Amino acid sequence: MNKLEEAQEILFAKEDKRPSAAGYWKVMIIDDELDIHSTTRMALGRLTFQNKKVHFISAYSEQDAMRLIEEHPDTALILLDVAMEHDDSGLHVVQYIRQTLRNNLVRIILCTGHPGLAPEENLIITYEPLAKRK
Repeated sequence: MNKLEEAQEILFAKEDKRPSAAGYWKVMIIDDELDIHSTTRMALGRLTFQNKKVHFISAYSEQDAMRLIEEHPDTALILLDVAMEHDDSGLHVVQYIRQTLRNNLVRIILCTGHPGLAPEENLIITYEPLAKRK
């Protein structure tokens, strides 16, 4: 077991795979930094929207994210780091969700400390289903 897996076991319980219709919103945190996951959980953990609480699902890499969104297609929101293993890992995840899985329902919020890596207008027009409805 590597250090990341050990930290995950210590910090986070096993993911609950009940459907979101059970009374909560699935929010996926996709980031390679453990601190982002714990801070987000702490900041938003008590959030309630339309009488549903938030349930977090954590992915720490591009591959984890692709696997987990397949397992949880009813995810309501994704908080996605653009630069993980590679400078554009998050963009690969967006492309996979929108084009391969054809999931246009999940809302994706891109988070990055390197804003120059994501050409904003082109990215939105290409992958945001609402932008195409004009």
